[in-house]
Amino acid sequence: MFLRESGQERIQCRGGACFLTASPEDELFRLADGQSKRLRREGGHWRLEDGAGRAVWSSGDSSDGPIQILEVRPEGEGILAVGTEGESRYRGVLRFAARGADRFAIVNVLDIEDYLAGVVGSEMPSHWHKAALRAQCIAARTYAIYTMNCYRRADWDLGSTQASQVYRGLESEVRRIREVVDETRGLVLAYGPADRERIFPTFYSSTCGGHTQDAGAVFGVSAAPLKGRRCPHCGAVAPAGRYRWPAVNIGKEQASDLLLKRYSMLRRLERVATIEITRRSDYGRVEQVVLTGVNGQRRRIGGEELRLALTDPERPLLSSWYRLADAGEAWRFEDGHGWGHGVGLCQYGSEQMAKRGKDSVAILDFYYPQSMLLRAY
Repeated sequence: MFLRESGQERIQCRGGACFLTASPEDELFRLADGQSKRLRREGGHWRLEDGAGRAVWSSGDSSDGPIQILEVRPEGEGILAVGTEGESRYRGVLRFAARGADRFAIVNVLDIEDYLAGVVGSEMPSHWHKAALRAQCIAARTYAIYTMNCYRRADWDLGSTQASQVYRGLESEVRRIREVVDETRGLVLAYGPADRERIFPTFYSSTCGGHTQDAGAVFGVSAAPLKGRRCPHCGAVAPAGRYRWPAVNIGKEQASDLLLKRYSMLRRLERVATIEITRRSDYGRVEQVVLTGVNGQRRRIGGEELRLALTDPERPLLSSWYRLADAGEAWRFEDGHGWGHGVGLCQYGSEQMAKRGKDSVAILDFYYPQSMLLRAY
Protein backbone atom coordinates (compact mmCIF):
# COMPACT_ATOMS: atom_id res chain seq x y z
CA MET A 1 0.00 0.00 0.00
CA PHE A 2 1.77 3.16 -1.24
CA LEU A 3 1.18 5.99 1.25
CA ARG A 4 3.33 8.83 -0.08
CA GLU A 5 6.84 9.93 -1.03
CA SER A 6 9.03 11.83 1.40
CA GLY A 7 12.57 12.79 2.35
CA GLN A 8 12.21 12.34 6.11
CA GLU A 9 9.62 10.90 8.46
CA ARG A 10 9.22 10.44 12.20
CA ILE A 11 8.44 6.83 13.15
CA GLN A 12 7.20 5.48 16.47
CA CYS A 13 6.31 2.07 17.90
CA ARG A 14 3.09 1.52 19.86
CA GLY A 15 2.15 -1.53 21.91
CA GLY A 16 5.55 -3.18 21.73
CA ALA A 17 9.04 -2.83 20.31
CA CYS A 18 9.81 -2.72 16.61
CA PHE A 19 12.83 -3.39 14.46
CA LEU A 20 14.52 -1.53 11.62
CA THR A 21 15.66 -4.13 9.10
CA ALA A 22 17.12 -4.39 5.60
CA SER A 23 15.87 -8.00 5.42
CA PRO A 24 13.74 -10.14 7.76
CA GLU A 25 16.90 -11.71 9.21
CA ASP A 26 18.98 -8.54 9.45
CA GLU A 27 18.09 -6.40 12.49
CA LEU A 28 19.77 -3.01 12.16
CA PHE A 29 18.20 -1.10 15.06
CA ARG A 30 15.63 -1.80 17.79
CA LEU A 31 13.07 0.81 18.82
CA ALA A 32 11.46 0.34 22.22
CA ASP A 33 7.72 0.71 22.84
CA GLY A 34 6.83 4.40 22.58
CA GLN A 35 10.25 5.37 21.23
CA SER A 36 10.30 7.90 18.40
CA LYS A 37 13.03 8.35 15.78
CA ARG A 38 13.35 10.31 12.57
CA LEU A 39 14.26 8.46 9.37
CA ARG A 40 16.01 10.55 6.75
CA ARG A 41 17.47 9.83 3.33
CA GLU A 42 20.28 12.11 2.28
CA GLY A 43 23.07 11.79 -0.25
CA GLY A 44 22.16 8.20 -1.09
CA HIS A 45 22.30 7.06 2.56
CA TRP A 46 19.71 6.33 5.24
CA ARG A 47 20.03 8.00 8.62
CA LEU A 48 18.06 7.34 11.81
CA GLU A 49 18.16 10.30 14.21
CA ASP A 50 17.10 11.01 17.77
CA GLY A 51 15.14 14.08 18.86
CA ALA A 52 18.27 16.23 18.85
CA GLY A 53 19.12 15.29 15.28
CA ARG A 54 22.02 12.99 16.24
CA ALA A 55 22.46 9.84 14.17
CA VAL A 56 21.80 6.63 16.09
CA TRP A 57 22.24 4.53 12.94
CA SER A 58 23.39 5.24 9.38
CA SER A 59 23.57 3.08 6.28
CA GLY A 60 26.89 4.78 5.58
CA ASP A 61 28.34 2.57 8.29
CA SER A 62 27.28 -0.59 6.44
CA SER A 63 29.79 -2.66 4.49
CA ASP A 64 27.09 -4.43 2.51
CA GLY A 65 26.77 -1.76 -0.17
CA PRO A 66 23.85 0.62 -0.83
CA ILE A 67 20.61 -0.27 0.94
CA GLN A 68 17.56 0.37 -1.27
CA ILE A 69 14.78 -0.81 1.06
CA LEU A 70 14.35 -0.55 4.82
CA GLU A 71 11.48 -1.94 6.87
CA VAL A 72 10.16 -1.24 10.35
CA ARG A 73 8.56 -4.38 11.75
CA PRO A 74 6.48 -4.40 14.95
CA GLU A 75 6.94 -7.03 17.59
CA GLY A 76 3.79 -9.10 18.17
CA GLU A 77 0.58 -7.07 17.77
CA GLY A 78 2.27 -3.69 17.92
CA ILE A 79 1.36 -0.88 15.55
CA LEU A 80 3.46 1.78 13.87
CA ALA A 81 3.02 5.53 13.65
CA VAL A 82 4.58 7.67 10.94
CA GLY A 83 4.37 11.36 10.10
CA THR A 84 6.36 14.58 9.70
CA GLU A 85 3.85 17.02 11.20
CA GLY A 86 1.09 14.90 12.73
CA GLU A 87 1.11 11.13 12.63
CA SER A 88 -0.85 8.27 11.14
CA ARG A 89 -1.05 4.79 12.68
CA TYR A 90 -0.86 1.55 10.72
CA ARG A 91 -0.99 -2.19 11.23
CA GLY A 92 1.57 -4.44 9.58
CA VAL A 93 4.99 -3.37 8.33
CA LEU A 94 6.22 0.01 7.11
CA ARG A 95 8.54 -0.26 4.12
CA PHE A 96 10.74 2.61 2.94
CA ALA A 97 11.96 2.25 -0.66
CA ALA A 98 14.68 4.56 -2.00
CA ARG A 99 13.64 7.01 -4.71
CA GLY A 100 16.95 8.55 -5.70
CA ALA A 101 19.49 10.08 -3.34
CA ASP A 102 17.18 12.10 -1.07
CA ARG A 103 13.65 10.69 -1.34
CA PHE A 104 11.85 7.49 -0.45
CA ALA A 105 8.43 5.92 -0.88
CA ILE A 106 6.49 4.90 2.23
CA VAL A 107 4.63 1.61 1.81
CA ASN A 108 2.38 -0.15 4.31
CA VAL A 109 2.59 -3.95 3.93
CA LEU A 110 -0.36 -5.74 5.55
CA ASP A 111 -3.04 -8.42 5.19
CA ILE A 112 -5.88 -7.53 2.81
CA GLU A 113 -8.53 -7.84 5.55
CA ASP A 114 -6.59 -5.38 7.73
CA TYR A 115 -6.32 -3.13 4.68
CA LEU A 116 -10.09 -3.24 4.19
CA ALA A 117 -10.65 -2.20 7.80
CA GLY A 118 -8.79 1.00 6.94
CA VAL A 119 -10.63 1.48 3.64
CA VAL A 120 -14.33 0.94 4.42
CA GLY A 121 -14.43 3.57 7.15
CA SER A 122 -12.57 6.00 4.86
CA GLU A 123 -14.96 5.47 1.97
CA MET A 124 -18.27 5.30 3.88
CA PRO A 125 -19.45 6.70 7.26
CA SER A 126 -19.15 4.00 9.93
CA HIS A 127 -22.59 4.84 11.42
CA TRP A 128 -24.43 3.91 8.22
CA HIS A 129 -26.59 0.80 8.11
CA LYS A 130 -24.60 -2.41 8.22
CA ALA A 131 -26.10 -3.70 4.98
CA ALA A 132 -24.62 -0.69 3.13
CA LEU A 133 -21.28 -1.16 4.90
CA ARG A 134 -21.19 -4.85 4.00
CA ALA A 135 -21.92 -4.05 0.36
CA GLN A 136 -19.16 -1.43 0.41
CA CYS A 137 -16.73 -3.90 1.97
CA ILE A 138 -17.39 -6.59 -0.63
CA ALA A 139 -17.05 -4.07 -3.45
CA ALA A 140 -13.80 -2.71 -1.96
CA ARG A 141 -12.34 -6.21 -1.50
CA THR A 142 -13.21 -7.18 -5.07
CA TYR A 143 -11.74 -3.97 -6.46
CA ALA A 144 -8.53 -4.42 -4.47
CA ILE A 145 -7.99 -8.01 -5.60
CA TYR A 146 -8.79 -7.14 -9.22
CA THR A 147 -6.32 -4.24 -9.17
CA MET A 148 -3.60 -6.27 -7.49
CA ASN A 149 -3.93 -9.01 -10.12
CA CYS A 150 -4.02 -6.66 -13.12
CA TYR A 151 -1.58 -3.89 -12.22
CA ARG A 152 1.35 -5.34 -10.33
CA ARG A 153 4.11 -2.90 -9.39
CA ALA A 154 7.60 -3.53 -8.08
CA ASP A 155 7.22 -2.04 -4.60
CA TRP A 156 3.46 -1.91 -3.92
CA ASP A 157 0.09 -3.12 -5.17
CA LEU A 158 -2.31 -0.27 -4.39
CA GLY A 159 -2.30 3.43 -3.59
CA SER A 160 -3.99 5.08 -0.63
CA THR A 161 -5.93 7.82 -2.44
CA GLN A 162 -9.04 7.94 -4.62
CA ALA A 163 -6.89 6.80 -7.54
CA SER A 164 -7.13 3.36 -5.90
CA GLN A 165 -9.27 3.45 -2.76
CA VAL A 166 -8.97 5.87 0.16
CA TYR A 167 -6.99 4.19 2.97
CA ARG A 168 -6.24 5.92 6.28
CA GLY A 169 -5.02 3.02 8.37
CA LEU A 170 -6.17 2.87 11.99
CA GLU A 171 -7.68 6.35 11.79
CA SER A 172 -10.73 4.87 10.05
CA GLU A 173 -10.78 1.48 11.78
CA VAL A 174 -13.53 1.34 14.42
CA ARG A 175 -15.15 -1.75 15.96
CA ARG A 176 -18.23 -1.54 13.74
CA ILE A 177 -16.11 -1.47 10.59
CA ARG A 178 -13.97 -4.33 11.84
CA GLU A 179 -17.13 -6.39 12.42
CA VAL A 180 -18.28 -5.77 8.85
CA VAL A 181 -14.90 -6.82 7.46
CA ASP A 182 -14.95 -10.02 9.54
CA GLU A 183 -18.56 -10.81 8.58
CA THR A 184 -17.76 -10.61 4.86
CA ARG A 185 -14.29 -12.15 5.01
CA GLY A 186 -13.15 -13.45 1.62
CA LEU A 187 -16.37 -12.53 -0.23
CA VAL A 188 -15.98 -11.01 -3.70
CA LEU A 189 -18.16 -10.30 -6.73
CA ALA A 190 -17.75 -12.06 -10.08
CA TYR A 191 -19.71 -12.58 -13.28
CA GLY A 192 -19.72 -14.93 -16.25
CA PRO A 193 -20.77 -18.50 -17.11
CA ALA A 194 -20.69 -21.16 -14.39
CA ASP A 195 -17.19 -22.38 -13.60
CA ARG A 196 -15.74 -19.51 -15.65
CA GLU A 197 -16.71 -16.62 -13.40
CA ARG A 198 -14.19 -13.82 -13.04
CA ILE A 199 -13.95 -10.80 -10.82
CA PHE A 200 -14.25 -7.33 -12.30
CA PRO A 201 -13.37 -3.78 -11.20
CA THR A 202 -16.22 -2.97 -8.82
CA PHE A 203 -16.14 0.80 -9.16
CA TYR A 204 -18.24 2.93 -6.82
CA SER A 205 -18.90 6.61 -6.20
CA SER A 206 -20.68 8.84 -3.73
CA THR A 207 -23.89 9.86 -5.53
CA CYS A 208 -24.88 8.81 -9.04
CA GLY A 209 -27.51 11.53 -9.32
CA GLY A 210 -30.28 9.26 -10.55
CA HIS A 211 -28.49 6.97 -13.02
CA THR A 212 -25.24 5.02 -12.79
CA GLN A 213 -22.82 5.34 -15.69
CA ASP A 214 -21.50 2.74 -18.15
CA ALA A 215 -17.90 1.95 -17.17
CA GLY A 216 -16.93 1.86 -20.83
CA ALA A 217 -17.51 5.60 -21.19
CA VAL A 218 -15.15 6.41 -18.31
CA PHE A 219 -12.67 3.59 -17.84
CA GLY A 220 -12.90 1.70 -21.14
CA VAL A 221 -14.08 -1.38 -19.24
CA SER A 222 -16.71 -3.65 -20.78
CA ALA A 223 -18.47 -5.79 -18.17
CA ALA A 224 -22.13 -6.75 -17.94
CA PRO A 225 -22.53 -5.59 -14.31
CA LEU A 226 -21.16 -2.13 -15.16
CA LYS A 227 -23.44 -1.01 -18.00
CA GLY A 228 -25.29 1.54 -15.85
CA ARG A 229 -28.91 1.69 -14.72
CA ARG A 230 -31.50 4.10 -13.36
CA CYS A 231 -31.14 4.66 -9.60
CA PRO A 232 -34.24 5.86 -7.71
CA HIS A 233 -32.53 5.69 -4.32
CA CYS A 234 -29.81 8.31 -3.75
CA GLY A 235 -32.07 11.35 -4.20
CA ALA A 236 -33.84 10.58 -0.91
CA VAL A 237 -30.74 10.72 1.30
CA ALA A 238 -27.91 12.53 -0.48
CA PRO A 239 -26.98 15.87 1.11
CA ALA A 240 -28.13 19.08 -0.53
CA GLY A 241 -25.75 20.07 -3.29
CA ARG A 242 -24.73 16.50 -4.17
CA TYR A 243 -27.75 14.92 -5.81
CA ARG A 244 -28.37 18.23 -7.59
CA TRP A 245 -25.63 20.85 -7.50
CA PRO A 246 -25.75 24.57 -8.26
CA ALA A 247 -24.25 26.17 -11.36
CA VAL A 248 -20.47 26.53 -11.49
CA ASN A 249 -18.73 29.26 -13.51
CA ILE A 250 -15.14 28.67 -14.61
CA GLY A 251 -13.30 31.43 -16.45
CA LYS A 252 -12.31 30.45 -19.98
CA GLU A 253 -8.68 31.43 -19.49
CA GLN A 254 -8.50 29.47 -16.23
CA ALA A 255 -10.20 26.46 -17.85
CA SER A 256 -7.65 26.50 -20.68
CA ASP A 257 -4.75 26.71 -18.22
CA LEU A 258 -6.08 23.81 -16.16
CA LEU A 259 -6.63 21.60 -19.20
CA LEU A 260 -3.19 22.24 -20.71
CA LYS A 261 -1.52 21.73 -17.36
CA ARG A 262 -3.19 18.35 -16.76
CA TYR A 263 -2.94 16.95 -20.29
CA SER A 264 0.27 17.60 -22.20
CA MET A 265 -1.36 16.36 -25.41
CA LEU A 266 -3.54 19.51 -25.39
CA ARG A 267 -0.62 21.92 -25.56
CA ARG A 268 -0.73 21.75 -29.34
CA LEU A 269 -3.97 23.78 -29.07
CA GLU A 270 -1.94 26.69 -27.56
CA ARG A 271 -5.08 27.84 -25.75
CA VAL A 272 -8.54 26.26 -25.59
CA ALA A 273 -11.02 28.48 -27.38
CA THR A 274 -14.16 26.33 -27.43
CA ILE A 275 -15.57 23.29 -25.64
CA GLU A 276 -18.16 21.29 -27.57
CA ILE A 277 -20.08 18.36 -26.13
CA THR A 278 -20.16 15.71 -28.85
CA ARG A 279 -21.59 12.71 -27.00
CA ARG A 280 -23.92 12.23 -24.04
CA SER A 281 -25.42 9.14 -22.46
CA ASP A 282 -29.08 8.57 -23.19
CA TYR A 283 -29.94 10.15 -19.82
CA GLY A 284 -27.65 13.19 -20.19
CA ARG A 285 -24.19 12.52 -18.76
CA VAL A 286 -21.35 14.00 -20.83
CA GLU A 287 -19.24 11.21 -22.32
CA GLN A 288 -17.10 13.07 -24.85
CA VAL A 289 -16.11 16.64 -25.69
CA VAL A 290 -14.09 18.24 -28.47
CA LEU A 291 -11.74 21.06 -27.57
CA THR A 292 -10.74 23.57 -30.26
CA GLY A 293 -7.62 25.69 -29.86
CA VAL A 294 -7.04 29.29 -30.91
CA ASN A 295 -4.98 27.88 -33.78
CA GLY A 296 -7.92 25.84 -35.06
CA GLN A 297 -6.58 22.46 -33.96
CA ARG A 298 -9.04 20.10 -32.29
CA ARG A 299 -8.69 17.39 -29.68
CA ARG A 300 -11.21 14.91 -28.26
CA ILE A 301 -11.27 13.96 -24.57
CA GLY A 302 -13.71 12.14 -22.29
CA GLY A 303 -16.31 13.90 -20.19
CA GLU A 304 -14.77 12.62 -16.97
CA GLU A 305 -11.32 13.78 -18.11
CA LEU A 306 -12.73 17.27 -18.59
CA ARG A 307 -14.30 17.23 -15.13
CA LEU A 308 -11.14 16.06 -13.37
CA ALA A 309 -9.09 18.76 -15.05
CA LEU A 310 -11.47 21.62 -14.23
CA THR A 311 -12.65 20.81 -10.72
CA ASP A 312 -10.99 22.38 -7.68
CA PRO A 313 -12.01 23.05 -4.04
CA GLU A 314 -13.20 26.58 -4.83
CA ARG A 315 -15.21 25.62 -7.93
CA PRO A 316 -16.06 21.93 -7.56
CA LEU A 317 -17.35 20.31 -10.72
CA LEU A 318 -18.91 17.36 -8.96
CA SER A 319 -19.75 15.16 -11.93
CA SER A 320 -19.88 15.01 -15.71
CA TRP A 321 -23.69 15.27 -15.75
CA TYR A 322 -24.60 18.90 -16.49
CA ARG A 323 -25.60 21.39 -19.18
CA LEU A 324 -22.80 23.55 -20.58
CA ALA A 325 -23.39 27.19 -21.48
CA ASP A 326 -21.12 29.89 -22.90
CA ALA A 327 -21.29 32.77 -20.40
CA GLY A 328 -18.98 35.18 -22.22
CA GLU A 329 -15.72 35.17 -20.28
CA ALA A 330 -16.60 31.93 -18.50
CA TRP A 331 -17.99 28.45 -19.07
CA ARG A 332 -21.15 27.82 -17.07
CA PHE A 333 -21.90 24.27 -15.89
CA GLU A 334 -25.53 24.14 -14.78
CA ASP A 335 -28.23 21.65 -13.79
CA GLY A 336 -25.58 19.35 -12.30
CA HIS A 337 -26.43 15.83 -11.14
CA GLY A 338 -24.52 13.63 -8.67
CA TRP A 339 -21.02 13.52 -7.21
CA GLY A 340 -18.29 11.36 -8.70
CA HIS A 341 -17.91 9.26 -11.84
CA GLY A 342 -21.18 7.45 -11.19
CA VAL A 343 -19.98 3.96 -12.19
CA GLY A 344 -21.08 0.92 -10.19
CA LEU A 345 -22.32 1.16 -6.61
CA CYS A 346 -23.91 4.48 -5.60
CA GLN A 347 -22.99 4.88 -1.94
CA TYR A 348 -25.88 7.12 -0.92
CA GLY A 349 -28.22 4.91 -2.93
CA SER A 350 -26.98 1.85 -1.07
CA GLU A 351 -27.62 3.56 2.28
CA GLN A 352 -31.18 4.35 1.23
CA MET A 353 -31.74 0.74 0.16
CA ALA A 354 -30.40 -0.42 3.54
CA LYS A 355 -32.73 2.01 5.34
CA ARG A 356 -35.63 0.38 3.49
CA GLY A 357 -34.61 -3.06 4.74
CA LYS A 358 -32.59 -4.39 1.79
CA ASP A 359 -29.62 -6.56 2.68
CA SER A 360 -26.12 -6.33 1.20
CA VAL A 361 -26.85 -9.05 -1.40
CA ALA A 362 -29.85 -7.10 -2.74
CA ILE A 363 -27.80 -3.87 -2.82
CA LEU A 364 -24.96 -5.49 -4.74
CA ASP A 365 -27.38 -7.21 -7.10
CA PHE A 366 -29.00 -3.87 -7.88
CA TYR A 367 -25.81 -1.92 -8.58
CA TYR A 368 -23.87 -4.79 -10.18
CA PRO A 369 -26.59 -6.72 -12.06
CA GLN A 370 -25.67 -10.18 -13.38
CA SER A 371 -22.93 -10.50 -10.77
CA MET A 372 -22.70 -13.17 -8.08
CA LEU A 373 -21.05 -13.57 -4.71
CA LEU A 374 -18.12 -15.97 -4.43
CA ARG A 375 -15.70 -16.75 -1.62
CA ALA A 376 -12.14 -16.06 -2.75
CA TYR A 377 -10.58 -17.53 0.39
